[in-house]
Amino acid sequence: MQGLNSSQNLIDLFGDITSSGYINPTFLNDTKVGFSIQRKYPTNIRYKPAKNTAGHEDNIAVIWVVYDTNRKNNNLTLVPLRLRIAMMSEYRAKHWDYDFNDDACPTEESVRESLNSPQPFDLDLYDYFFYSINENKFVDADNSNVTGIEILNKLFKAHCDSVHPLKGFPLRSKRVTQRIFRFILDQLINGQKWILEKVFSRTLDERLNRSTYIDGYLKDDMKILALGNMEIAGYRTSKNIVLLFAIIVVTTAFFVLPVAENSYAGNVLRSETLMIAHSLIVLYFLDTAIPNLLFRSMNLTICIRKRFLNWLLKR
Repeated sequence: MQGLNSSQNLIDLFGDITSSGYINPTFLNDTKVGFSIQRKYPTNIRYKPAKNTAGHEDNIAVIWVVYDTNRKNNNLTLVPLRLRIAMMSEYRAKHWDYDFNDDACPTEESVRESLNSPQPFDLDLYDYFFYSINENKFVDADNSNVTGIEILNKLFKAHCDSVHPLKGFPLRSKRVTQRIFRFILDQLINGQKWILEKVFSRTLDERLNRSTYIDGYLKDDMKILALGNMEIAGYRTSKNIVLLFAIIVVTTAFFVLPVAENSYAGNVLRSETLMIAHSLIVLYFLDTAIPNLLFRSMNLTICIRKRFLNWLLKR
């Protein structure tokens, strides 16, 4: 149960890809088993590649294929293929920028025309196609047999269809929906973090060995700095909490006072002990309970975002 152990093995298993319109297969240097392949855009789509004076098309679709041994499934017999397709400028890949005085460079007019045409979407595909170690072939997520050429063609067709008014509509709609949900989640997290830092005077420390954007914060990451603290009725807390406490007291007094003499509020106001006890309870909720609940809510939202991002990778 060895699987594929070289990029050449992987390319060979994909079949005669150069006879299917794909060119320049290249081994990847940043992964053990993987390659890239290129293909020119068809002339019947809305996207128009830039051209030089000789008519050579500069923009080309590039597909990266990675045999992802780090993400084997539970039974260890299926290895996912990590696929990506994107548009690349051949000239800019070799130069810092366009040099319109260079004959090999696409003309300025064709570059503008290309940029004004609908741009094909970059696409990533994870956990949809797999290499079956037992059967030495590719299968899809439904465990149906699929050839390497079919995998490349499916990704290339989806990339080209993204500029079509009708065929690309589902993908464009999906992208908009994804961006909206991700924006909402990002704002919820940032808002809770802002409240913790600015209202409740908490600091949230990052860790070198942990991605808080993906995995959230540990309990020890939320701290209260001694700077800006003060003591009230024997209780040490931040100045922001004291200010918030004062606002709550004034607001409550505005709506509650005057109170009946024999009421609960009236008894509290007449007893210094009860007043201190109630004040400490309110301070506890402001300084401990509410920040902890907000911290857990923020981490839960980060977890939801992580699951959402993982779901996006599988689409």
